[in-house]
This record gives sequence, C-alpha cells and structure tokens, in this order.
Amino acid sequence: MAITARELGKRLKQAREACGMTQEMVANKLGISRSTLAQMELGNRAVTSLELSKLAYLYGRDIGSFLREGFEEEDVLSVLFRAELDIAEMEETADALRKSLAVGRELRNLESLLELSKEPRVPVYPLAPPKNKWEAISQGEKVALEERRRLGLGDAPIPDVAEVLESQGVATVQLDLPEDVSGLTLRSPDIGIMVVVNSAHHYYRRRFSFAHEYAHVLLDRELVKIVSRSSRREELLEVRANAFAAAFLMPRKG
Repeated sequence: MAITARELGKRLKQAREACGMTQEMVANKLGISRSTLAQMELGNRAVTSLELSKLAYLYGRDIGSFLREGFEEEDVLSVLFRAELDIAEMEETADALRKSLAVGRELRNLESLLELSKEPRVPVYPLAPPKNKWEAISQGEKVALEERRRLGLGDAPIPDVAEVLESQGVATVQLDLPEDVSGLTLRSPDIGIMVVVNSAHHYYRRRFSFAHEYAHVLLDRELVKIVSRSSRREELLEVRANAFAAAFLMPRKG
C-alpha cells in the first residue's frame, strides 16, 4: 500500500532527527531553504524522487526504507552519529561513511540479483562476556587460534588481514577517523558487516586494527556498531579483541 505524503514527511523527519541533524543543516546540503524542508516534513510539499534519493543518502539509508509499509526510526548510521558526536561532526569522514554504506548496499543488491549468498561466511563464537581481564585475554587467544585453524593459516604471519576479512564476506574500508578511533565495526540488514579502520594511522597499526575489528565480528555480532577507541582499551571487550588480534597476527608457535 502506498504511503501518504504526510507519512513520508514524518519518516523523513524521524530519520533526520535520528542522525542528530537540524533542518538548516539538511537544507544546506540539499540547496533548498529550511522552510521548504519543513513543508516537506509536514507533508505539505511533494518530495521529488531526486530529493528523496539525496535525503536517503544523507541519512545513510536505502531509499526503499522510506516507502515500505514498516519504518525503522533508527539505523546503523544514526546510532553511530548519535553515540559518537566527534565522528558525526567530521564532515568529510561522515560523508565518506555515507558513501561506504551506499556502496555496501549496492553490493548487497547486486548479490541478490545474482542470487549469491548474502550472509557473511565468518562464524559466530558464542562466548559469554568476560568477567575479568584474565578471562578476556584467554578468550581472545583461544578464538584466534581456532579461527586460524578454521582458515588453514598454520603458524605463519598474516600479511593482509583485510584480505582475510573480505574473503569471509566482510566489507573493509579505510577512512580518516578521529585520532582516538582505531576502527569501527558496523552491521545492518542492508549492508551486512562492514569494518572501517583509521587511514591516518601507520600501516602496522591499521593491520592490527583490522585484526582487532575481526574479533568484534566473530565475538560481538549482536551489536549494531562498535567503535574502538584508545580511551576504551581497558574495557573487557576491547581487551579481548586486542588479545585476539595479537594471537591471530602472530601465534606463540610462530
């Protein structure tokens, strides 16, 4: 059933507010007046297909999400922007994330047209959250060795962790992020799983960050978004991911 102009306007407003954007910010991005956007959100002015496409991109959504019978107010980008304000305020980074999500969405659509599997090939290790630092390290190292065994990697070092992730159906992106952020893991039904690492960091740190985020993919799949920050390195999930990364990149035997 087709939605009304008023319902579409309501959804556009919900999506904008979920991303923490004002009407003035969005209007400037679209090259229209704030009052015009306000009328669109009230359902008093028709929204063209081009405008809807631009708004969907700006809010990090699939254009079809605004036209379906059910509508989710929050999505992966809005959750990220609301929780991590410094990332949302970095205009180039925020736009690069929008582009990455749009590309990820198109890849999933292409997979669907070609009748390829949409599900990532990485397993889920259903471990309970660690209760202390020792348990976090133990879990991380154990899963790293098991994952190396599953992939048939032996004890040799891994030169390209991003390639390993891609081979398992996880999209990888390198973007300029705040210095404190080493990487992100994002998950949504329309893009699957995407790992982003900080392109401003040294090559070896980025290599470690890919392995760190791989741990979150394997162990923390239920979370919509994970932001790995230096300021959070003492949190047990981050300790576990660091232990995994170290053991995955170079096991003790290696």
